Amino acid sequence: MTDDDQKWPARDEMVAAAPVLPEPEDDPDAAARVRRVYRKLIWNAPGWDVVERAHAPFAFRTKGRVRAFGPKGRRPNLSNLEAFAPPPQSWDWRQHIKMAPPMDQGKCNSCTAFAMAATLTDLATIKFGYLCASLSPGHLHRCVGGADCGTALDPMSLANLAEQHPIALWQPGDFPYNPANCPTAKGQGRVGSVQYIYTPDQAFQALQHGPLLAVIDLYDDFWSNYGGQVYHHSAGIKIAAHSVELIGYDLTGQYWIIKNSEGAGWGAAGFGRIAFGECRLLTPGGHTALQLQLA
Repeated sequence: MTDDDQKWPARDEMVAAAPVLPEPEDDPDAAARVRRVYRKLIWNAPGWDVVERAHAPFAFRTKGRVRAFGPKGRRPNLSNLEAFAPPPQSWDWRQHIKMAPPMDQGKCNSCTAFAMAATLTDLATIKFGYLCASLSPGHLHRCVGGADCGTALDPMSLANLAEQHPIALWQPGDFPYNPANCPTAKGQGRVGSVQYIYTPDQAFQALQHGPLLAVIDLYDDFWSNYGGQVYHHSAGIKIAAHSVELIGYDLTGQYWIIKNSEGAGWGAAGFGRIAFGECRLLTPGGHTALQLQLA
């Protein structure tokens, strides 16, 4: 037995002392509260994770069931949250914050910069509690990414660059961005960290904490003739891989919710819904998403 083991309370003492929390059916918000509390515990205690309750110094119980939390020798990640509570049936960040309006990338091959700038702007709004000024996709594409109008950027590569180089605020008429302004532009927002999201279950959990940057296969019927309905690809050729801001989902309706970069005239005021399994969005062998954190 180690010194740490000796400091932990006995299992019976731990169970007796564990706080009693309401069941989700008794309190609809209980599961969400538990998830938030445990996320803070996980990230404030590196190396702690869900463990066998007999080996844990902390626990809570809900009508006889004990959840335990303690050292496991590695830093936990977001997937651990699935052990505590299922995600809500639906999530849409438009119902929780005032989101920055969709922008229009025009004919430039700059969707990654537009999706990343939109995602970071909305993350700032969540962080500070008020509508933040939009970051400039033009500055991000031209100055941070070093790309011209015809050059596409890889999301992870651009995120890595945006960890080192702050992004300026958007100004009217700054897209396409004049490269002569790059040396004097004042950076305001920067990526602090980034991690891949591989599966729908990971995305459902991650979306509770903010929008994601996602990639889809873009087809002609989605780009040109989409009216806001739940999208199922039916006609037209694949145009390209396309970056969007992923802002929610609906498990009942079986679809994702996105913010696009074709302006407010596209889809449903610039937003769209994509059926699960379509456009290779978070499908096996398909496109991943990125969870960004502000610096």
